[in-house]
Amino acid sequence: MHSTDTPYIRLHPDDIKLIAEEVVKLLTEKQVSAPAQSDLIGYDELAVMLKVKKQTLRNWAYEGKLPKTYTRGKFSRKAIEDWIQMQHIPSAIELMQDLMKPKGKRKY
Repeated sequence: MHSTDTPYIRLHPDDIKLIAEEVVKLLTEKQVSAPAQSDLIGYDELAVMLKVKKQTLRNWAYEGKLPKTYTRGKFSRKAIEDWIQMQHIPSAIELMQDLMKPKGKRKY
């Protein structure tokens, strides 16, 4: 036993090298690469897409209503697309159809 009564293992330098190479390999496999610039969407493009003002988007982001930004002012396009699907923002046609229904049967 070691002087602190903690068990330890003696390793050959070649074994240490193999372990280190395996750790590096595992860490490299786990790394997530940054999305390509085309996979990111900024406030300008998102405002046009959603037909809202940029300030509205900034308010929504501050209130936690939008997906988290990948980098300052940029969102993952996939995260935004998924968020839109979950929100089901009604189209103009859906809104017009809904307005034609009696008041008690309207969704929006």
